[in-house]
Amino acid sequence: MTRLPFIDWMKATGMGLIVFGHVVGGVSNMLTPPIYQKQLGVAFFLFVTGFTLSRDTKPARQIIVNRLFEIVFVGALFAVLSTAGSLATGGGGQLSNYLPLALGANVALNHFPANPTTWYIGTYIHVILLWVAAARGIRPTAALLVAVALGEVLVRAGLWTTAGGFIAYMAFTNWLSVFLLGVYAGQRPDDTRYAAWTTGLALGAVVLPLALGLVAPFDDNFPFRALTAAGAFAPVVSSVGVSLLYAGATWLMFRGASMLGRSRVVEFLSAQTLIIFVAHMPLYYALMGVIGDWPRTARAVPLMLLCYPGLAVVGAWLYRGLRPHQWRARLLQRLG
Repeated sequence: MTRLPFIDWMKATGMGLIVFGHVVGGVSNMLTPPIYQKQLGVAFFLFVTGFTLSRDTKPARQIIVNRLFEIVFVGALFAVLSTAGSLATGGGGQLSNYLPLALGANVALNHFPANPTTWYIGTYIHVILLWVAAARGIRPTAALLVAVALGEVLVRAGLWTTAGGFIAYMAFTNWLSVFLLGVYAGQRPDDTRYAAWTTGLALGAVVLPLALGLVAPFDDNFPFRALTAAGAFAPVVSSVGVSLLYAGATWLMFRGASMLGRSRVVEFLSAQTLIIFVAHMPLYYALMGVIGDWPRTARAVPLMLLCYPGLAVVGAWLYRGLRPHQWRARLLQRLG
């Protein structure tokens, strides 16, 4: 398949937003109510997942192994390392890091695992299995995308109210619109000329909740921020804002990235996003034990360099040594 530069740009940019939001995001996390800007990085990844799955014609078994082997392999590796490191320093076993590997059991709990970013492993497993089991033949239309967005808003608000914000966030339904947007784009030729109004609509979707946040402040809760002035309707109102920001910003990123060419640096960072995603929070915790007393501005640059490009270099080295691609190929061969 022809390499599409926008995929690397969206993955690398998304990973940058996630890492920045975690390690120095205190300066900007509150600027995108009712979400935190790092969540847009996850939305970019779900869009790319939908795009590439829509073009994957391999048998179901091969799709599952190709998509899940490495993320489970890396997740298990760092779960074991986290347990060993914690026990060696007098801590607990950090057993919650294994829940995402148990078919995403973490999604049923109203908190993140000890290594918080590993929640995504469980959600990703759900997305892949549901795609293979029930959604491979779906062809999203504009009407379907609107209907799904409405359902997404209601389900998110309902889960947020009854089960907790973390469950509403981790459930695959929180990301359904951006995933189907990716499927929608993936089912069209690479040279498709999208109407200018789609960009305008996406821009409006981004501006609306941000403008609302300027006149009616949202609270500071995580992972979603409620519009306190809306009272009992706050979960629904905020949920609308979440979907608008996810979909609007993701579409704008897709259209912008589609105009960019290939970059070796971006392709390198894109190729290592799994390692960065799983490892950057443990590294951040360790680094904060050393430089946590530094002023925020002084520690921002070393934290970003070490937790993003630094981990990318480590990830490339680990892949050369552990060779998960070869282990995956052997598993596929055994499965026939």
